[in-house]
Amino acid sequence: MYEFEVSGLKVVQSWLNYRKRRPRNVRKSSPLDDIRPERWTAEFTAELLNVLWILEATLATYPAQRDLLERIVKGIQRGQ
Repeated sequence: MYEFEVSGLKVVQSWLNYRKRRPRNVRKSSPLDDIRPERWTAEFTAELLNVLWILEATLATYPAQRDLLERIVKGIQRGQ
């Protein structure tokens, strides 16, 4: 799950980076971006667990998605 990415963005790594005291390679849109937490909070733990549960559920659908895509491709090939 740690290596899971969407369009080149590693989801968990990005989430963790944004919550670090000194994040790496974060785009700044305003001076408010410089306000960072001093410590890890219980809210961060709950949010991280939610992110992981969502990724777990998403990854669980991949086999069904692959099977559906294969059936669609086979159906298109037969229709040509």
